[in-house]
Amino acid sequence: DTFIALAYGGISAGKMQGPDEVTRLQYEEQIRALRQHGFNPIGLSDVRAFYQEGKLLPRKAVLVTMEQGKKSSYLETRDILRANRWQTTMFVRADTIRDKDPSALRWPILRDMVRSGMWEVGAESVDGFQRIPTGSEGETGNFFSSPKWNAAEQRLETPEEFSARISEEHQRTVDQFQSEMGFAPPAFAFPYGDYGQYDPRAVPTRVLNLSKVGDFYGIGFSMGPFMLNTRYSDPRAL
Repeated sequence: DTFIALAYGGISAGKMQGPDEVTRLQYEEQIRALRQHGFNPIGLSDVRAFYQEGKLLPRKAVLVTMEQGKKSSYLETRDILRANRWQTTMFVRADTIRDKDPSALRWPILRDMVRSGMWEVGAESVDGFQRIPTGSEGETGNFFSSPKWNAAEQRLETPEEFSARISEEHQRTVDQFQSEMGFAPPAFAFPYGDYGQYDPRAVPTRVLNLSKVGDFYGIGFSMGPFMLNTRYSDPRAL
């Protein structure tokens, strides 16, 4: 009754763009090693069924995810996944698609990925990766874990305003996903993995963020020191 979740920030054919990326060769070696040691791939549908319906997972289950809908993460891994009969999940940030970022996948390709049976697709917000103002002197913070500074009124947003802003972002995400993919997102990944868990004082922020994920998706993913998830893990913050 456990599974491991592995998140890749990106897969690169050449120079890596950040510490959370790996090369194509590293990824291939890691997937091959998982397969050789008896690990079994699962998808978001399996995770949902595990928590919501009590269905069992295969022995040594592993959920592999990729972040931010990067084109290279798809192009550099599709042959590897096919050769190893390995299913994986792509989380999508819609702002890079909207802004025609050349490094981002497009909705038609994402639909083809899902139809292939090798991929599942989850949501990673529309504008949740944008830093927001958090103070009068140019301070900024992460979208989902910080109250926004109201420059016109020289104050931070109220808890009610914070809640409304987070709800609006989730609704936009669900609506766009439904429009482009034809189904509601089966899970949500917090941008930067941050829902307020890094600030010990941000208890109300954490409670609100997890509540919204439960309301809009049921399943959520964040960053943390533990990769192992059990039946008793909070499904809103895996």
